[in-house]
Amino acid sequence: MKKKVDGGGGEKSDGLKDIDNSVLRIRGAVKYIQSSGNRYDKFKTCIDPQKVEYKGFVNLDGDTRWNSTYLMLEAALKHMSTFGKLEMQDRAYVRELKNGNGLPLLEDWEYVHSILPFLALFHDATVRISGSSYATSNMYMFEVFGIGKKIREMCNHPDSRIRSMAQSMKIKYDKYWGEPNSLNMLLLIALILDPTHKMKFINWYAEHFFGSDEATSFIKNVNSSLISLFNEYNGQMGESLASSQEYRPHEGDFLFQSSLGGSSASTRLDDDD
Repeated sequence: MKKKVDGGGGEKSDGLKDIDNSVLRIRGAVKYIQSSGNRYDKFKTCIDPQKVEYKGFVNLDGDTRWNSTYLMLEAALKHMSTFGKLEMQDRAYVRELKNGNGLPLLEDWEYVHSILPFLALFHDATVRISGSSYATSNMYMFEVFGIGKKIREMCNHPDSRIRSMAQSMKIKYDKYWGEPNSLNMLLLIALILDPTHKMKFINWYAEHFFGSDEATSFIKNVNSSLISLFNEYNGQMGESLASSQEYRPHEGDFLFQSSLGGSSASTRLDDDD
């Protein structure tokens, strides 16, 4: 499932194909300075401490992963003036890059600056749900839904290149997460049981991002799954407490108060009697 969120693994993320020209030129510049110690030292001498507040250095990314590409571009952008100075002082740098994908252009840096917040969304979501020291199942679908929301917004971006990238991403996103009734129900339930989200969030999201009929069917399936899960749990408890009076769920057992916007609205699941 992680692969579907962060675009990792052996296949290149579809959205990155639309920005290859800009990314490849910047990646080529980073690759040059990291190819030898002498080149790296010359790059460091070009840093103007008065213009470059960022004191770290860029690392070459893994070109099939969102996260490493984002981190490489973020660091390289902070050294844009350094690469410009290197271009004036290092003929070998100019010659080698011209024989490849070319030197980074001003429009490449401007374009990367415009898409960086978009790439940061994937990076931040991956960091939040891949922690190994704490449970993240309750966060998974929230991050997935957040990515889908941002992709939809970027599909209407005024920049045609960003709009095209977002549209390509949406196709891949919809392949895994666009059909509401094919979503992982246990991950949805984990989200609902998180007191910061609850059932009200599922209702809100379904109403805003699914069609009317899809939203109704989706919410019905979620409610049904919650009741089934409770009945299964209650049955196991009954077996272990056979000597006690059988417990039956009643109204109020499933109460999810909204945590969105301070609303006092609540959603109750009808009992199964």
